[in-house]
Amino acid sequence: MISEYAAYVVLHHNRMYHGRLQDEVYETKPETTLPVIMPTTEASSEENNAGSSVSSETEDLSTLAQVLGLTGFTVEYTGYDTIDSYEDEYFNFTATSGRTLLVLHFDITNRGEQEAEADVLKSQLRFRCVVNREKRVSSQLTMLVNDLYSFRSTIGPSQKEEAILIFQLPGKYENAVETLELTIKGEDGSHKYNLK
Repeated sequence: MISEYAAYVVLHHNRMYHGRLQDEVYETKPETTLPVIMPTTEASSEENNAGSSVSSETEDLSTLAQVLGLTGFTVEYTGYDTIDSYEDEYFNFTATSGRTLLVLHFDITNRGEQEAEADVLKSQLRFRCVVNREKRVSSQLTMLVNDLYSFRSTIGPSQKEEAILIFQLPGKYENAVETLELTIKGEDGSHKYNLK
């Protein structure tokens, strides 16, 4: 009963969650199409190519704290595991049959001289992973206390706490992760990080 209430509270504050079983149906007007004018000079196409590559570039991991909205903190990626089950002192998260869990580990450190609240939940971020440049998965919503998606904790000066993200993958990826890319999407756009 308590866990159901806690899940409701977490989902209630998630702007991406819709509690209805079926979305309302709205009538839409047909869109008018406009002709597309393609550039004919080589210089124009080079500018377009340069602009499109900027959005696919990966960022330095040192920007994680800023992207997560954690001013006064550093966030360090410390590694990953592929396992069948993850548990903390309160909850247990187990992969479904034929699947494995990809668990990403992060350390959140308070750089300040006073205790401060690290609140990632307020940012309403979405996390996705691309494994081996072929399998794209979204993070799992869990009730784990240290889930980075819903992380909210008061951390003492120069102290750190661990946070995790859990993704569920087909079993063939257990101990077979060759490349790993994390995308964090928020109101200011998407941020990509090469983790492996």
